[in-house]
Amino acid sequence: MVSLFEELGARRGEIQPITVAEVLAATKVKVPTIPVTTLKRGGMGLTRALELSPPLIDELTNYIRGDRFTIMKRFKGVPDHGFLFVTERGGRPLGIDTFTTEFSLIRRAAGVEEQACAHLFRHAFCTNIVARLIAETQALSPDSFRQTLLTNKMLAERAMAKSGHATLESLLDYVDAAFKVKSKYEQVIHNVEVARTYETYEKRRKRLLEDFEKEKISKDEYIEREKSLRASMDRALMAA
Repeated sequence: MVSLFEELGARRGEIQPITVAEVLAATKVKVPTIPVTTLKRGGMGLTRALELSPPLIDELTNYIRGDRFTIMKRFKGVPDHGFLFVTERGGRPLGIDTFTTEFSLIRRAAGVEEQACAHLFRHAFCTNIVARLIAETQALSPDSFRQTLLTNKMLAERAMAKSGHATLESLLDYVDAAFKVKSKYEQVIHNVEVARTYETYEKRRKRLLEDFEKEKISKDEYIEREKSLRASMDRALMAA
């Protein structure tokens, strides 16, 4: 339950209806996603597909085949309704209010004195979405990034599709908090650029070696081109 809230950034009412069948279907595709009904969108029947990481897929399937199976087996007279989360006493679908109760119990057991509830995972998730976009766009200030989202419809729609927000104004509420955590996403982008530079270098180096092995170029030419290639890679790394 905690993992779903943390990774999907969904609301209680979006997590509660998830079914076993939806999770198992996600395990059979290359990019596993799960559909959730988007709440607070000013309409009914709107859904969005949320991507599940491999560790989360493993965790969910282990729960389905382990704890959930054991609970439902204990209540053989109760037809399996198919919902992912069930009560330990009775095997009934877990209600939305029970999610709140569970997090309250977890908070007390962990000795957390501050407010801690399921919806805080959503706030963190949305903050990270915005922080990622700030890093991508290299925005220098909260105001400049707000202006970017207001003028770049495609960027705004991509963010809203992930977060499930009804309006752009709601998403903009996370900008100030996102600027405080954007540095970790800037580092990720930096690492990706460095890896891409190395990958490009290795492809060219491989082609160069093939030309040498096929005697298309001499040993001296190979050494000269290898030096030139390494120098260009060093400049690219410096720029990255």
